[in-house]
Amino acid sequence: MTMHKKAKLGIMIAAAIMATGCGGSGSSGSANDSTSGNNATSGEQAVTVSGRAADGYLVQANVCADLNGNAQCDAGEPNTTTGPGGVFELELLDTQLAAEIVVEAIANLTVDEDTNQPIPDGFTLRSPIIPGQDEQFVSPVTTMVASELKKGETVTLEQAKQAVAQRLGTTFDPLKDYVAGKDSGDAAAQQNAERLHRIAQVTARIMAKVEKSITQTDLAQAGITKAEFLELASQAIAQLAPVIVLNVDQVDSSTEFDPDAIADLPDLDITGPSEPGDGSDGQTDTPSTDTLLDRLATATAGSPFFRETPSGLQAVEGGNTSYLNLIESDTSAGKYHLELLQRTLMSGSGNTGSIVTIEGASKAINGQVQVSLIEPEPNRVRVFLDGRHYIKTTASNYLDQLRVTATQAGSLDGEAYRGITGVPGLRIEADYSAIDLSQLSIKATLPELYPSVNDADLAEISDNAIFPDGSEAYAVRETFADPLFVTSWHGLEGSDFGSDSHCSPHAAITVVQSCNVVYGAFTNFGNAAPAPTFDDLTYDPTVFTDGSFDPNMAGGIGFESNGQNYVLYLAGNKADGSGQIMVGRNDSGTIVPAGEGSWSVVSEPFEHIRLTLPDGIQFNAFLDGFGGDGYAFLHEYEGFVRAGWASPAGVELATYFDRNPETLLLNETAVAAVVAKLQEWDKLAAHPGWENQD
Repeated sequence: MTMHKKAKLGIMIAAAIMATGCGGSGSSGSANDSTSGNNATSGEQAVTVSGRAADGYLVQANVCADLNGNAQCDAGEPNTTTGPGGVFELELLDTQLAAEIVVEAIANLTVDEDTNQPIPDGFTLRSPIIPGQDEQFVSPVTTMVASELKKGETVTLEQAKQAVAQRLGTTFDPLKDYVAGKDSGDAAAQQNAERLHRIAQVTARIMAKVEKSITQTDLAQAGITKAEFLELASQAIAQLAPVIVLNVDQVDSSTEFDPDAIADLPDLDITGPSEPGDGSDGQTDTPSTDTLLDRLATATAGSPFFRETPSGLQAVEGGNTSYLNLIESDTSAGKYHLELLQRTLMSGSGNTGSIVTIEGASKAINGQVQVSLIEPEPNRVRVFLDGRHYIKTTASNYLDQLRVTATQAGSLDGEAYRGITGVPGLRIEADYSAIDLSQLSIKATLPELYPSVNDADLAEISDNAIFPDGSEAYAVRETFADPLFVTSWHGLEGSDFGSDSHCSPHAAITVVQSCNVVYGAFTNFGNAAPAPTFDDLTYDPTVFTDGSFDPNMAGGIGFESNGQNYVLYLAGNKADGSGQIMVGRNDSGTIVPAGEGSWSVVSEPFEHIRLTLPDGIQFNAFLDGFGGDGYAFLHEYEGFVRAGWASPAGVELATYFDRNPETLLLNETAVAAVVAKLQEWDKLAAHPGWENQD
C-alpha cells in the first residue's frame, strides 16, 4: 500500500490516494485502455461520430477524439465545437474509434442550456466511443464510466456501466441522454432521467471547482500529467457519489433544484489543501522495547480530525483513521484477508467538519493481492428524526457521513443522517484516545492489535520492521446520543432493488407502496397479502391457547435468524396494548413451534409495536447487519404495516454494525505500514468473493 509521492496535491483526499496506492489506476493509460471490451472495426474508412455534450446541453464547448490519451484536445486531433442542444459531429477514421471523446467546457464561453448562461468555471468531460451507436452522449456520468474502464485492462463496458449505475442507484443507462429522457412518455423513465440530470449538475460543478483549484504549474511540480490528475479527481468524486446522491434525493422533485447549493456543501469540498503522508511501509531498525500495552497506558485524548492550536481546536482536512479487520483465510493457510473502513475529514473549518467513510478489502487483481476500494451498496431507509420520518440513502453497513464538532481534545459531537434543509440529524458522541505506535515492532504488534492473527504464522519472519514515525492508533468509544428508529425501504424478497416497480432509491414513496410490507393474518381472495393495519396482521388470541398453532395457517411473517428460517405469528388486539407472539421454525417445509414471545404498544417517540422474541432468535426486520442492543418494531405507515429496528441511546456504533468496539483504529501511516508488510511477507489473502479480479 505504498503511496505515490507524486500525488501530493491539495485535491488528493484520502479516497483518491488510497485507490492509487492500493492498486487503482492513477493514470490515464493508453487510448486503447479507455474502451476495454469494445471491438472497433479495422481499416482506414472515414467515420462520422455524432452526439451531444451535457451537464445540461453545452453550447460552444470544444470536442475532440483524444487520440493520445492525455485528456485534452490537441492540435491535429479530430475536433469540433458544440452547437445548440450540445450537438457535435467528429470526422475520424474507424481505426481511431478506441479513443475517448473529450469535451472541454470553457469558462465564460461555454453556455449551459440549463441556465442559458456561460459557465463561470471550466471542466472536462469524457466518454468512450460506442461503435454502432447512432448518437454518443458525453456527460459527468459518462465520465464516471470512462474512469471505471481504466480500473483494469479486462473491465468491459457493461461492467463499467453497471458499477456506475449501482453507485448512483439508477436504472437509467449511464451512457444515454438523460436530458432527452426527461421527455419520455413513461413517468418512471422521466423520474429516472430527471434524477440523473440533477446528479450530473452537481457533479459538473464539483468537477469545475476541482479543476479550477489546480494549475499546470502545480501539476508539473507534483510530477503528474493532466490525465493522471483528472483520473485521481474522478476517483475522489466517485467516493463522494453516495454523498451527492444522498443530498440530491433529499430535494423534493416538486421544488426548484439548486445544484450549486449542494455542490457548495462542506461535505462535498475536495479542493481544500491536504498534504497526505508518503505512506512509508515500515522502517528496519531496532524496535522499541515497550509493547502496545505499555503505549495504551500512556494514551492521550486526541483524534486525527482536529488538532489543538493557540486559537483553539482546528480541523485537519484529510485527517483519517481506519477500522481494519484481519480474518484468517479458510483457503490459504497462514494468510489473512483484510477489511477496511476509512473515515476522512473531507472538509472543515475551525472545530467543525464533515467525515466521509469509504470501504476497502483485499482483492486478487491480476494475480496480485492488494487493498482496493469497494463500491458502496446503496441502502434506502426511513429514519425517525425531529418528530417525523425522513427517507435517506446510505451505505448498507456503515454511516456514509457525519457532521462533527470537536468539543475538546478527542471529544466529538456528531450528526448522522443530516439533511440540507436545517433538519437536525441523529446525535452521536465520540471520544478518541491517541496511542503512539512509532518504533514498535510491526511483527510483534500485529497479534496484539488483531487477536485473529496467530503468532505461529509470523514465527518464521525475521524482519525487524517498525512502525514509522507518525503511526498512531486510536481507542474510540462512539455512541448514539439519541434513540435510532430505522425502517428499511428495500423491496420484497426477489424484487429488483433498482427497479421502478419496487423500492429503488429514486422511487417516489407516495407511489411505491410495496416497500418492507408485512404479511400476517390478512388475506386477499384467499391468499396472504400485506397487512394494511396492525389488527389485520394479528390472529385471535384463542388460536394459541394450547401453546401451539395450526401449521397450515396462511399468513405469517417470514424471516431468517442464524441461518434458520422462521415464521412469526402475532395474536391479540392493538387496543389492549399487548399480545402474544408464537414463533415457528420451518423444518423442511413443515412449521413446528420454536418458542413464544410477546408484543406491546409503545407510544413514544411515535406509536409502534415492540416485538420481544424468544432468546436466541432475532427478527432483523429486513435490516441485514444492523444489531446492537435494541428491538424489532412494527408500525403503520402509508397504508401498510412496516417493519424496522429500534436502538436506544447509548448503543455503540461498532456493535450496531456488527464490528468489535475494542478494535483500535489506525491512521493512514500505520495502515500503510501494516498492509505493506503483509504483502511483503505474503500473508495477505483475497477477501472471499474477490479472489479472481482481472
